[in-house]
Amino acid sequence: MAFKRNEKSMDNFIDYHNKKYFSAMEYRKEEKKDIDISQKIKVSIKSIGSKGDGIAKFKNYVVIIPDVKVGDEVEVIITNIKDNLVFAKKSE
Repeated sequence: MAFKRNEKSMDNFIDYHNKKYFSAMEYRKEEKKDIDISQKIKVSIKSIGSKGDGIAKFKNYVVIIPDVKVGDEVEVIITNIKDNLVFAKKSE
């Protein structure tokens, strides 16, 4: 036996869950604001990726940096941020 909702009940149900979803998404956006594009950070290169770029960790982010070697400690400038992935270049 399936539970049937009337139109008003269904609208309330959808509205409630949309509010919860979008408030969670806003919280996630605020949570990620601990770094910004053009910010300088210091990282230690832990490994090299399949395309030859250096891979480091900074807070909860994976940082991708070209033209570095494993073990290098470099100051980098963030150029792009995608979720928990950060692209950066060496600071001059």
